[in-house]
Amino acid sequence: MPTQPSKRAILLLVMTAPILLGLPSLCMAATGEGGQHESTERASAPLTAPTSGEPEKIYREETRGWWWQHVTFDGDLRAALSLNIRGDRDGTDQSELLPVVRVRGGATISLTPWLDARARFAGFLDKDVDGLGFRFSHRRTIRSGDVTFDSLSLTLKPHELLTMRIGRLQTQFEMDSVVQDSLSRHDSGGLDVNWTDGVHLTIGKSSSFKLHLIGQVNPAEGPTNGIGVRGPLDFKDGASRVTYYVGLEAPRLTPFTQLVADVTIIPRALRPQGPGTDPQEDAVAFTLKAAADFALQDGMKPLILHPFLEFGAMLSTPQESVLEISNSPERAGQFAVVGGIDLKHLGPGALGFQFGWVQAGYLTSPDYPNNAWSLEARYKVSVIKNVVFEARYRHRQDIDKLVDLAERRTDDNILARITVGF
Repeated sequence: MPTQPSKRAILLLVMTAPILLGLPSLCMAATGEGGQHESTERASAPLTAPTSGEPEKIYREETRGWWWQHVTFDGDLRAALSLNIRGDRDGTDQSELLPVVRVRGGATISLTPWLDARARFAGFLDKDVDGLGFRFSHRRTIRSGDVTFDSLSLTLKPHELLTMRIGRLQTQFEMDSVVQDSLSRHDSGGLDVNWTDGVHLTIGKSSSFKLHLIGQVNPAEGPTNGIGVRGPLDFKDGASRVTYYVGLEAPRLTPFTQLVADVTIIPRALRPQGPGTDPQEDAVAFTLKAAADFALQDGMKPLILHPFLEFGAMLSTPQESVLEISNSPERAGQFAVVGGIDLKHLGPGALGFQFGWVQAGYLTSPDYPNNAWSLEARYKVSVIKNVVFEARYRHRQDIDKLVDLAERRTDDNILARITVGF
């Protein structure tokens, strides 16, 4: 008697369908084909209206009312399928197929010329989903099948040189590259659902230098994003419950497309001799980012070389014995470097190559694990309006072999991902 397919197999098929079979329907959704919005709008329109240019425009704005003039909606659906092949530290090998779908939808209300309110829902599904539900989470991770607010904030602009956002925020200072990862701050990167609870002040005009000041509230269980989740960092001390970020961002200065210097401070969070021990030290990390464009040929759409570099350093690091890379009480390495080059306008998209090298003591990156180096190649292309496809291969490996373990861990990851904005 044939066996019934398992729930997990059915779920896997459903989740991978948007990638393997759904591109035509996604394209139709992005271009508006097959939608009913147009016919509904026509059916509800007044029977009489002006028939000439400007009076008709004014009439339509008046009849649409305050809601349509002051509320904007946005969101995206991201579906990915990856194959991860791991050579583990105990000498065993394993491979895993990882389908993930993330959905986000939000709205921004313009209350006054200087005050906006924003809310956005976000959730994800993977093969471990066990039911669907909403919860207002204050922790870094949500479970598969959960939906929560990843944005719930007010934006105030009392002066053209000052913008303040307060509440649940998305804060991102990723590298200007095809890969778009960061050594300092990158909420909701890739397929993550996370956020910053706190306040973000921006001082300066968009066309000039800008100073960013962020105060992030941390629960005792740990941060709500990826900043400070590695190594012996402890958030039980009252001083560690706020992470401070200061960043200086330069305007575009040809040929540079990005110049950023920043510092992240988590007071009394670092336990250099191990969790639960004294002394407690401040976790302080500095990063510098730079990227530039160099056109290789003249023409309407020249091939552009886009080199980029990010350098990071931590002021204080844990002992090597705490991180289990040796039995020495010496402090672990404190530096991190990410660099590479993108080829823009290569065919319809862009091809990026990236190398990352993060020593064991650099603990504050949300995207790069400590004690690991990586090589990545990624191609990104806009299929149609609001639809982006990405394909990547990445190799990642431990720098130092852990004490008493047979091998360095290696991960080879192949990923295909599509993002539909709406």
